Amino acid sequence: MRKLIIIGLLLMLAAWLLLMPAATGLYLRDAVPAWLAEWSEPEEAGYQPGWFSSRLQWQPESDLMLNLKARHFPPLRPGWLALEGDLDSPLTPRGTNVRGHLGLTGSWHISATTERFRPLMQGELTVHQLSLNLSQAADQPLSLVLNAERVDLPDPSSPLLDLRLRGLQRAAGDDLIRLGLDLNVRDRDLGQANLRLQAGPINPTQLELLIQGLGQLAESAPGSVAEGMALVTVVGAWQEMAADGLVIELERLHLGEQTRFEGVWDADQPAPAVTGSGDLDQLERWLSRLAPQTLDGASPDELVEMLSGLGELDIEQGRFRFSSRAPVGPNSSPRQNP
Repeated sequence: MRKLIIIGLLLMLAAWLLLMPAATGLYLRDAVPAWLAEWSEPEEAGYQPGWFSSRLQWQPESDLMLNLKARHFPPLRPGWLALEGDLDSPLTPRGTNVRGHLGLTGSWHISATTERFRPLMQGELTVHQLSLNLSQAADQPLSLVLNAERVDLPDPSSPLLDLRLRGLQRAAGDDLIRLGLDLNVRDRDLGQANLRLQAGPINPTQLELLIQGLGQLAESAPGSVAEGMALVTVVGAWQEMAADGLVIELERLHLGEQTRFEGVWDADQPAPAVTGSGDLDQLERWLSRLAPQTLDGASPDELVEMLSGLGELDIEQGRFRFSSRAPVGPNSSPRQNP
């Protein structure tokens, strides 16, 4: 009996260490080339299959290259795959380290870290020690977390960022989704700011059309036919999302310890309803730091004038209370936030 147990354990160990990695490798041997044929040109990618590990090199552009090694059924961390590799891109002068894992239950995560990130469209903006973690547990919402130790802006300010995207959450009973965003900014002089938004329900198809339309609009020449077509796409997608009951909620916008805003935008209304209160000087300093182009050297009186143009503003002893004007439209009655 004892020998049978030992033999059984040895067979299970052999299956764990030998057969399962080989079976995973056999699956990838067919699946990866099929995926590459669908998503890339033959000369862009090179795949080297194996029993215990596989390698992929993908170069869709001359200055963009991804190298990945996939270990099949790693014994120390149960799962189908463990990924590691690097990504070379013009956005990351010192390269990017990539890690990933696909669990046995369908859960997965991908992480990427780089010492320096420079967006091409942001001029002198530089992000230091940037990390990205994208994950999803089985039957759970998608989670995206971005962290950066320091962000160098074109002006002397250098806030520290901690960006968290709460991810996609499917609404019960249909294919609509909800989106959430949680953004934290820590500034050495001003303290901490926090922005939390949520939006939904959203049809993913209409969201994709809206994003495409906005991209086309940004690239179109003013007054061109392309601009008109992009506007039609954006307006059509927005109207469909409004018909689905889209509500965008500003759960909170905290600027330091004393200044805060909240609000809601029912998409079938022409404008959001926003309220806020706090220290006027603190608000000016935060806006000057986070969005210097918004104030562009404006005086405190000009800031007051700007806020007054957006809604009702009361100021007493350096503190303010703000309320945006009630939207006026064909459906001005409030709708229950889904």
